[in-house]
Amino acid sequence: MEVTLPATVRQSAFLITAEAGLSRRVALDLTAGYTQVRSAAFGGPERDGGLADTQFGLRYQLTSGGAFRPALSVRARVIVRGTYTADRPYSAGDGGSGAELSILAGQTLGELGAGIYADIG
Repeated sequence: MEVTLPATVRQSAFLITAEAGLSRRVALDLTAGYTQVRSAAFGGPERDGGLADTQFGLRYQLTSGGAFRPALSVRARVIVRGTYTADRPYSAGDGGSGAELSILAGQTLGELGAGIYADIG
């Protein structure tokens, strides 16, 4: 379904991601930042903003991969709801906290460093 609004809706997000290896197979990651939305589409100049949903992750490398075999890892991630107001039609996010589990695969192609990456989950 397509909806045409009477004015534009602009959302900006400024995020930073940090990763730290605890060992050759285990790593932590953190993604945090700020997000804001501006719009006059809902009856006046409106704005919402605050901390974006923060994500904490833990990765474990199952295999290191090889010439014809991708490196495989599993990742568990916790998502903590941001500080924006979630019940507005122009909200910066949906207000959900939760968790996700995924499988990561990566394969280097040749000696140039190019590669393929997949995140399933």
